Order: sequence, then structure tokens, then C-alpha cells
Amino acid sequence: MNARELALRTGEAQRLTHVTIAGAVIKRLPWDPAAEAEMFGVDWMDESTPCNDCGVSAGQLHWPTCDQDRTPDGSQTCGLPLEAYSDGGPAA
Repeated sequence: MNARELALRTGEAQRLTHVTIAGAVIKRLPWDPAAEAEMFGVDWMDESTPCNDCGVSAGQLHWPTCDQDRTPDGSQTCGLPLEAYSDGGPAA
């Protein structure tokens, strides 16, 4: 994947702010390297550390199906179909 394709995919991910799990529309969490470092007890991550799976920067939403994508309750979304992702609007 070239840089342009990466940028387009990352841009599309930012539009998909919610995911539907068991009928509930849930807001997705942006990549937060500091929270990940605390959760896993590592000291090598900081705000400049991109996601090691999809490459997004701190504060950006992960690509759909990224292993690191989570909801506020800690649920991982990596096994969900692309159709589960939405902008959170009424059609969600």
C-alpha cells in the first residue's frame, strides 16, 4: 500500500465514528498510546508512537478491523464485519 492509499484509508476511518455490536451503536475510541502503555505496563510508547497494527497517529480512529480498535467498555472490534462501522447517524 502506498502513502496515498494509506492516507485515504486513514481518512475514511475517521468518518466511521461508531460500531454496532449486538444492536447497540457504540462510539469508537481513538488511538491513545499512553493508555495502551499503561494497560500493558510498557514504557516505550509515547504520543509519537503510531498504532503498531494500522499505523494511525495518536488521536485518530483505527482502521476498521484493526486489532487495537476498542470501544469505551474495552470491547475489541477486530472481528466485526465492515458493515458494522458507521458515522453514528440515524441509519446506524
